[in-house]
Amino acid sequence: MSSSSSQSEAYDCKIFQNVVEPTSNINAFLAEFAPASTPPPKCLDKQFRAKIYTGSGREPKMREQIVKGLKSVVRKFPPGKRPKFHDLSRHFIRAPFAMCDDGENAHKIDVCATLPELDGIPPLARWRNLALVFDIRSHADEDPMAKNSKEHEQCFLRLTSLAQNTMLAQGKLYAYIVGIYGRKARLYRFDRCGAVCSPLFNYTTEPRILHDFLWRFVHPKFDGCVVLGDDPTVKRGTRADRSLVQELAKQYDPAYTYTAETKKAIRRVTVTQDDGGKATYLVYKLIHTDPHLLSRASTVWEAFALNGNGEATGKRVVIKEAWQYTSMPSEITFYHDLQEAAAASAESGTKPSLSGIVRLEGCNDLGAREVETFARGTPRPGYRTMRCEGSRVHERSFVRMVFGTIGTPLYRFKSTYEVACALRDAIEGHRQAYQLGLIHRDISVGNVMMERKADGTVGGFIHDLDYAFSWKRFLAAAGLPVDLETWERYVREEYRRVTQEKTASAAEDAEWDRTMSHSASQTSRDTAESSAQEEAPEFDVNPALQKEQKRKTGTTPYMAMEVLDNDQNRDVHDARHDLESFLWLFIWLVMRQVSHTLDHCTACHYNVVFESEAYGNWPKHRWIFLEKRPIMVVGNEPLTKLLESFRQLCRTNHRSKDNELNARWMTHEDVLNIFDEALEDPDQWPKADNIQQEPPMEFAYSGRWRQSDGTAASTVTNHSIPEQNLPPVPAQAEEEVLPQPDPAPAADAEPQRNSASDGGNADAAATLAEEEASVRETTRPLHAMETRARAAARTRAALAAGAGEAQQQRRSRPGQAQKRRHGQEDGAEGDGSGTSRPSKRPRTAGPSRRAREPPRRTRRL
Repeated sequence: MSSSSSQSEAYDCKIFQNVVEPTSNINAFLAEFAPASTPPPKCLDKQFRAKIYTGSGREPKMREQIVKGLKSVVRKFPPGKRPKFHDLSRHFIRAPFAMCDDGENAHKIDVCATLPELDGIPPLARWRNLALVFDIRSHADEDPMAKNSKEHEQCFLRLTSLAQNTMLAQGKLYAYIVGIYGRKARLYRFDRCGAVCSPLFNYTTEPRILHDFLWRFVHPKFDGCVVLGDDPTVKRGTRADRSLVQELAKQYDPAYTYTAETKKAIRRVTVTQDDGGKATYLVYKLIHTDPHLLSRASTVWEAFALNGNGEATGKRVVIKEAWQYTSMPSEITFYHDLQEAAAASAESGTKPSLSGIVRLEGCNDLGAREVETFARGTPRPGYRTMRCEGSRVHERSFVRMVFGTIGTPLYRFKSTYEVACALRDAIEGHRQAYQLGLIHRDISVGNVMMERKADGTVGGFIHDLDYAFSWKRFLAAAGLPVDLETWERYVREEYRRVTQEKTASAAEDAEWDRTMSHSASQTSRDTAESSAQEEAPEFDVNPALQKEQKRKTGTTPYMAMEVLDNDQNRDVHDARHDLESFLWLFIWLVMRQVSHTLDHCTACHYNVVFESEAYGNWPKHRWIFLEKRPIMVVGNEPLTKLLESFRQLCRTNHRSKDNELNARWMTHEDVLNIFDEALEDPDQWPKADNIQQEPPMEFAYSGRWRQSDGTAASTVTNHSIPEQNLPPVPAQAEEEVLPQPDPAPAADAEPQRNSASDGGNADAAATLAEEEASVRETTRPLHAMETRARAAARTRAALAAGAGEAQQQRRSRPGQAQKRRHGQEDGAEGDGSGTSRPSKRPRTAGPSRRAREPPRRTRRL
């Protein structure tokens, strides 16, 4: 590839950085990347038997001639292996599955190849039916490998999209795309790390190259594959399979609906057990998928287990597939660690339970197995991505896991009692995993599930150990005693060290700013150094080892405050941070799914607490340390008390003026106690209080956080505010005082709460009835489906009434006061004098689309 003199204007596309032309010899490329079961026969065409039209506007004629020439090239192929070629340029083809169709992923395919051997589902113009795609351009200089430009970047993005749709629809391990540029062509092989491409060749004078490639494409060297890139452990669903799914679903999954969309998922998957036996599953439902090419491509299916005769056993399972980095511990490793630790504990006399954790029933690390077999000379089907010589950093391995626990998303709870029970069980599962050596590190709406049991009760469990951390493996690698006491001492020492460094740095900066003197700064530095050296560290751990357990991992809206800290010198991610994540998940569910009330200034911070990464951890710090209860659920005393007790517990997690270095942090036992107390009497909970705000499936599972133009909100249910009205990030958020609403009459004032060991909630029960009465007089809880326009009008009126212009000016960003004033005027009623007065509507609001969607997931690099 030619180099560009302006590297700053080079491709901004990630895929371009991962595209390699490994050889200049086309024959060597075919031999390495397209191995065939039988050698290609001699090509009968000396020239490409079609007239190729090049130049602007000649693509239609060119596509017609390309189809003609390709038919001639393969005319001597065996009938069952002979591809058919079609011009699909008149068809827009949407994404393979509705859950990953964002409306902008429709493509026009130039030319495609189909095979009679593949059992397709009409109509033809669907990704599941396209064995091979040809991307045709009439100009030779449109070759994306020719130069660096935005136009060529777009060409690469198109190729990437074609490949990822083909792989997703057909369950391929990798996908080939043929790029034709005038009279030249390239072959691209895409996998989950990038692509390799062939050297440019002239297909009009050397049709043999296309002939040899197409022969190799339909004669793969791997047993069980129809074309190159197929997964030999996956078979496409046949008409018989589709009929069987309908029969089994009626008996074992009555809620399943067989439609044109759901039948796309039907296929058979074979999993090799540890003893060498094979288990077959009939997949019938897609639960989640990440469609992006350069990703883990995590995909979750639901399936029926079949016996050796292909008959249903009556058991449903969940199958998860993912491409995991080989440089990081596999999720399978963590599940095995839990099982082995539980077995070892049982032998020692204790009786550990893995309840509250998803049950693993089978797994295959197919990439690792491929490495073992390849060493013995067996062909590689492609369970490991291709890599450059000597580099393993970005190499991925394909893994498949089978789980026996069928979960239901948390937001589908029927009552808040159910979701509280599910969270309680998940916290218990987290406690067991922690004691056995694992910290989850990604507690979120997608990774905590409800389980509806056969006896009618509801439980919960955690799953998805993609970002888990083994403190046992860490201690062993550091040469320290492998026990929980040593780990907790290490975490506490790191906490002290980080706290002292932050304190010393803050003092040094303050002194420097105050004096602007070199001598004063030096004195401050000396003081900081002596303070840091007062106590010798107990543990001397290699910084490279510490890097992993201090990574910023998880889903941003649910991350604990200390994990959100952007300072590179952050605290160790410990179990207490995951416990705080359970709180944010609980609050998110309540604010999204349950009618409730908030004071207007707290409601305005919903957006920055759950939807904005730019503000770091200070919005959550404000929420945790508010003096008054930030949220109350009318008519649900146990839930209101539980949320407040949980919030008070989380205060012990964080640095504050009242928290010393040796202060006691909250534990699993503390959190489980407040849940057990709240759940003691089910009759105190409402029976059906979910307002049924169910998001589209793709956003509920994918973890993507789509931006929206949500409007401001003041009370009840949802709180999205425009970006221009967000308060600026303060230099010292802890020190800033929140603007308060207009004081209520003395009779309705909320009593001051203490922060004693009972969670600061000892008087909650006594005052709850009074608070609810006061709330009913001043606000009305609003159903979630109220329109955003009405919600926005009430919000602007509440903001205008609740805070004066001076407070608004103080909280505004520079240059945006005018925008905010316009926003307030839109929600005010004119009095004819050129001024505006606040609307008299209640301070209530409905949800915006933005808060009905789960947040995107923050990935480790």
